[in-house]
Amino acid sequence: MSYTVSELKQKLDEKIGSLGVSPKFKENPAYYYILGQVKDYFIRNMNMGDLLEHIYVDEKNGKISFQCSDSDCPNIKYSVTISSPDTNTFKCVKMQEDSRIDEKRAFEVEATIDSYNFITVCQYGALMYRPKDDNDRNFSYNREKQYYTADGIMRDRELLIFDSFHLSGYDNKTKATELLTVPEHSYGDYQNYKYRCLTTREQFDTARVEVDDKSTNSRYSASMPLRPSYMDLIIAGNGLSKKVYIPPLSKEEIEHKLNTVGDPKAREALRKMAEGRETYAYDSNMDDRFVYEGFSQTDGITR
Repeated sequence: MSYTVSELKQKLDEKIGSLGVSPKFKENPAYYYILGQVKDYFIRNMNMGDLLEHIYVDEKNGKISFQCSDSDCPNIKYSVTISSPDTNTFKCVKMQEDSRIDEKRAFEVEATIDSYNFITVCQYGALMYRPKDDNDRNFSYNREKQYYTADGIMRDRELLIFDSFHLSGYDNKTKATELLTVPEHSYGDYQNYKYRCLTTREQFDTARVEVDDKSTNSRYSASMPLRPSYMDLIIAGNGLSKKVYIPPLSKEEIEHKLNTVGDPKAREALRKMAEGRETYAYDSNMDDRFVYEGFSQTDGITR
C-alpha cells in the first residue's frame, strides 16, 4: 500500500491503527498529544515544502516508511519508519544525514500502554559526526521519559543528556537502529549523565523541578508554575529563578484555568487534582528543599 506523506500527516491516527496498535490508546487523551509530537518531530521539522504531496509512503510488512531530501538542500536526506512491535507499543524512528559534514542524527519516539491504560513515552536522540581530519566519529546521545495517567495527565518527565565520546567502528553506512542502540540501552549509565532534569507534578498547575547540570556545576530544586495546557509539564516563566512564589487561587481562577483544557476527561482529572488549591501556596524562601547553586545571582522571580 502506498500514499503521500500529506495523507500520512492528515490521517496519522488511522495509519498507526492499521499497524495493529491496541485501540486502548484512544481511550487515553494523551495519545492525541503524542501523535502531535510525532507530527512535529517526524514531518513538520523536515523541510519538505510542497513535496508533501509528491513523496510516497510505503506501508508493508507491518511498517510505514518513506525517504526524502531536504527541499532546499539535497545533501540533507531523511528516512522515517513507523512500526508496532506489539499491540501495546508503537515506535517512530527518523534518521537525518548531512553528507556535507559527515553527520548523522537519529531520533526515536516509543509509546507503550499498560493494563491500567497508563502510557509511557520514551524519546531517544543520537548524534554521530566526524571531527576534521579524524577517521573515527564523535558520538552524543540523550533520552527522555514521560509518564501519563489513564486520564491523559503527564505525571512526570525526566530528561538526561550524556557527554560526547569518541567512537570507533562506525562509518557512513551506520543505520539509525544502530545509532539508537546506545541511548536505548543506557539505563546502566544513569550516573554518567551530563545534564538531568526531573519534573514531577504536584498540584494541577504546579510541578517540582530538579536540575543537575554537571557541565556547569549547577543544581536547582523548586516548585514551579505550569503553562497551559495543564495536561503537560511545561514550566511557565523565564527559566530557573532565584525566587519563586506561587499564590493561592480563587475558585474562579481555578475554573478559568481548567476551562483552558480542551479534553473533558483530562479536565475532570485535573479538577480532582485542584482540590485544596485555594489554600495551597509556595514560597521558595520557606522551602527547606529549595536549591539554587552555580547560577548567576540574579534577582529574577517567578510567579
